[in-house]
Amino acid sequence: MLLPKNRLLFIFFLLSCIEYSTAQVSTYTFQSDLGLYNELTSGTLLGDTSSEDQYFVDLSTPLGSNNPNGPGIPIGFSFLYNGFSYNVFGVNANGWIGLGNGSVDLTSVSVYFPLSSAIGSNFIAAFARNLQAQSGSSILCSTLGISPSRVLVVQWKNFRKHGNIGDQFNFQICLFEGSNRIEFSYGSMISNLNSSFVTVGMIGNDSSDFNLRATTTGGWASTTGGATNTATCSVNPNSLPDNGLRFRWEAPAPCTAPPIPGVTLSSLPSVCPNNPFIVSITGNSSGPGQTYQWQTSPDSLSWSDVTGATALSYASTQISPNWYRCAVTCSGQTAYSEPVYVDFSPPTLCYCTQNLGGDCMGYGSIDSVRISNTTLANLGSGCSNLTAPNYSDYPPVGFTTATLIRNASYQISVTTTFNASISAWIDYDQNGSFDATEWIEVSTATQPNVVASTLFIVPSTAGYGTTKMRIRTRAAGSPNGAIDACTQFFSGETEDYTITLDDGTGLNVADQTSGIVEIYPNPVRDKLILRVKQTIQSAVINLYNLHGKICFSKNMNELYSGDESEINLHSLSPGTYILEFQSLTGVQHDRVVVVH
Repeated sequence: MLLPKNRLLFIFFLLSCIEYSTAQVSTYTFQSDLGLYNELTSGTLLGDTSSEDQYFVDLSTPLGSNNPNGPGIPIGFSFLYNGFSYNVFGVNANGWIGLGNGSVDLTSVSVYFPLSSAIGSNFIAAFARNLQAQSGSSILCSTLGISPSRVLVVQWKNFRKHGNIGDQFNFQICLFEGSNRIEFSYGSMISNLNSSFVTVGMIGNDSSDFNLRATTTGGWASTTGGATNTATCSVNPNSLPDNGLRFRWEAPAPCTAPPIPGVTLSSLPSVCPNNPFIVSITGNSSGPGQTYQWQTSPDSLSWSDVTGATALSYASTQISPNWYRCAVTCSGQTAYSEPVYVDFSPPTLCYCTQNLGGDCMGYGSIDSVRISNTTLANLGSGCSNLTAPNYSDYPPVGFTTATLIRNASYQISVTTTFNASISAWIDYDQNGSFDATEWIEVSTATQPNVVASTLFIVPSTAGYGTTKMRIRTRAAGSPNGAIDACTQFFSGETEDYTITLDDGTGLNVADQTSGIVEIYPNPVRDKLILRVKQTIQSAVINLYNLHGKICFSKNMNELYSGDESEINLHSLSPGTYILEFQSLTGVQHDRVVVVH
């Protein structure tokens, strides 16, 4: 079925917008050289020798006005800029122009520095500042040449800084048909002793899409790309464009399908929970029309788009290890960057240990730390074992470590050598941070060398294995509360201890990860699955409660690698059990948590 002609034209227009809409001004390439300055001697005259701040947006008012809106002045050809086609322009006497299609709007916050304005779009400035005409001044515009190689030239002749005498600024803005190149050409330039600066460059749909030049020690001959939309070029007798200097900008070539996606890089190979990092791609193709969509995956097999992550790089945080890649698309064809895996740093590397402050030698120190019914009894520590200023991290050996059982209660006792408030934190969830919910208030105002004690209960939700405990002191009367595990103090001391969390089963990680059998799910509601990892002639399965009583037993014969067996635990009470798998190959113990 043939579409009506007007519908075909509409679809073509939409496709054109899609193709060019990503040709941002910030991606335009820049180069400069020296040539000949070809002065316009005829054309459309705008303004007169008294021009100052006027807008020229309507040929019926050649002297200009204070109105920034109008039908515009014809370019003479279709000029592609910032992904869109324009056919008219407007001029401001202060060294810049704006583009429009059918009409033009030069509204901006500042007529002197339009490129950093919060209002306005598609402005092009060759020498923007507060300028003023004088005797011999003129603004001329003319479209030269023949199709398809015409050039629009807008020329400022013999302008000066506002209120200054002795300046002679001559420059042009040129727009080239076909190539859509933008060129600034500078003629004879003279400045008096009054130093100033101008804005040089252009903006796109708003001032966040900019492409400016800035002068450094090399002056106008070796400008650099402006890092912000407020970048400027200096103007004084020793910093001016040479006669014949040309600045050129060109839009990059459109992307080529299929695109080259490149390789994904991460700013950090592993991160702590919620710590920021950046993923980016390198070795990729580029060009207007090319789009980017970041994706994540827990296993590098199943991928999900990250909402709003559509730039060349993606700043993120994570609470579990992930794979990252970028989907690069051009003309409907998509390719994926080689993914990168961002791991989790061990929690022991994630605790805050810098900028904790304190004054162990001046105010006083932690002198002893004890936890009842454990081996932890660090006595007479003082300031002699510091691993950093006012901070100690004790090794998990002997009297400087403890094993804490879930649901058990303990008494923690601390003495200090000064009047202090004392707090403790235990990282029960092993996430590498001391959370407010893990805080233990030992004392708000203890006396020197007097034991301060408090009871605490290890929650049933605590993890298993090693974690950290922190003790902090501070001068009495100063805050030392739940949120102060990482606060910079000006008094006291901080001590960290590595401790073990257990449930009384005595199982460690190695006990549960041997290579005989795999169990899942765990925790389990009803049915526990056992998958054999190697061929076994026979085996006995026993399930014990924490009192050592056998709650379930089963004999199994001739099992092959990959075989699965099901155990129904529905009749058991919720709690922690020990599963024992005995075979000629060996014995494996696993902690099983039953929930209903």
